Amino acid sequence: MIDAERTERLACSIEYHAANIPSTGSVLFVCQSGNLEVQACLLAATLREHLPGGYRLIAAMPEASRAMPEVKTLTLDLLRDLGVEITRFAHPLIDPTSCQTPPERLLIANKIAAIRDVPWSGEKCIFLDSDQLCLGNFTHDVSLVAPVTVRSVGWVGAKYTHRNLPAIYKYAGVEIPSERIMICDPENRSNALFVPLDANTSFIGMDATLAPSIGRRWMELFTALEVTPGLIDDHGRRFQEQVTFVPSVRSLELPVLFIHEPSQPFVHYHHADWILKGTAPTQCVARQLVRYPVLFQIAAGFPDWVRVLDQIRSGQ
Repeated sequence: MIDAERTERLACSIEYHAANIPSTGSVLFVCQSGNLEVQACLLAATLREHLPGGYRLIAAMPEASRAMPEVKTLTLDLLRDLGVEITRFAHPLIDPTSCQTPPERLLIANKIAAIRDVPWSGEKCIFLDSDQLCLGNFTHDVSLVAPVTVRSVGWVGAKYTHRNLPAIYKYAGVEIPSERIMICDPENRSNALFVPLDANTSFIGMDATLAPSIGRRWMELFTALEVTPGLIDDHGRRFQEQVTFVPSVRSLELPVLFIHEPSQPFVHYHHADWILKGTAPTQCVARQLVRYPVLFQIAAGFPDWVRVLDQIRSGQ
């Protein structure tokens, strides 16, 4: 376990540096053909509502191919109307000539290719999974103080991946951390795991100068696991992008700050139906539907989103 004295020192360090939060940077998310188009547009709209002027918004899209088709023109138009910069990246593990849908773990790894290839600027860069909303003002955030900041692993991720971590650290050529964190089952608090420090990569804050090297090393380790049979089990492959992040960063000898949740008002909803469970997310999406009615057209073809957006509209 992380001892109390070390935790206190870390808290004091964060408090000391809080006045020096970067005021410029970039916020990156992935937008690719399909359900992610709706998510990316909603995230962009909520970020535009709350993001300070010194931050760029960047949507990273895979190069259009048979394997990953181009997004809708409506999606591109709305993102540009929101002042979002569009950048392209190539995924080294997806065959662009294939007609088959790539495995989900490779699609999730689009975030790695995006972080590696994006032309970053400013002091800080933030990566966000697209299935999130920003519910309030994006202000001074102590989670952006460290060179690298990431959400700590949750129960589901820890349950399925902790047994794979020793092999991954060994392959990366770095010593597995001695610290252990306690992750409790949210449905049964008496059931807990004590696991090495691991990440949930839905939120990553990085110094802009470090992001390209982190992306390159992360993709190298992800690729190594992909082509090395037996290194991790099927559960590890399900979270392959997650379990390779911390070993990659540590192999670059960079410090990592783990946070339970960023102090920014992000909500990670995972599935469209979850938005209806909270007043704040529902009201947030309702505002975006009034401002950008084209969201209904972008959502066409995705029954879950059509149902949720129609329900939100009818409740206004």
